[in-house]
Amino acid sequence: MQPYEFQGNTISPLLAFEAPSPCTPKLLALEGLKALGVGVRPNIRENEAWDAFRNELKGHMVLFVLLDEAQHAVNIANRIEAQKIADAFKNLVQMPDWPVRLILAGVPPLDEFLYRCSTGGPLSGSRNSIVKVDSRASKKSLEK
Repeated sequence: MQPYEFQGNTISPLLAFEAPSPCTPKLLALEGLKALGVGVRPNIRENEAWDAFRNELKGHMVLFVLLDEAQHAVNIANRIEAQKIADAFKNLVQMPDWPVRLILAGVPPLDEFLYRCSTGGPLSGSRNSIVKVDSRASKKSLEK
């Protein structure tokens, strides 16, 4: 998606950034804010960071969030943090005034996390599609 001009402002409907490693829910929100060019105070609480991220997505008119290396966000031993991230993803796609669409790119265990979320987890009521791309197949298509 290409940026476009709207009322004298340049709008980028796609925000793409890489999940930090190691990753916590707070670090993920902070990385998203950083990708938007928004500075935050270092002692911000996790819930404040997510509130700010949601508000900034709306303010920047972002429609799609591409999270690369998304396995970093879910490849954690702590189930509570994995649940927080799943809930945060759900809150992004279900914002009543500005829902965004998530594109999560990564390697296993991302697919396991998405499967759990889509079968009774927090994202089960959301419209989602899981598309697996075999790395061998994609390399072959690049060679042609």
